[in-house]
Amino acid sequence: MIAVVDYGAGNVQSVVNALAAIDAPVILTNDSDAILAAEGVIVPGVGAAQDTMRNLERHGVVAPLLEIIKRGTP
Repeated sequence: MIAVVDYGAGNVQSVVNALAAIDAPVILTNDSDAILAAEGVIVPGVGAAQDTMRNLERHGVVAPLLEIIKRGTP
């Protein structure tokens, strides 16, 4: 499963649609457990790093993202 992180910004549905078009197993989520369980994780960018970090923090997904980076999850 590939988790696309939904943090309230960006056009995440386009990423989900692209993955679905190639029959990749995908979930749109901001659930920490789902992010940690995923085989791959995509954090769609919006071109505004400060706003992105603020939204990631607000949705509580910074810690699981740091954990998957530490693990080497793609």
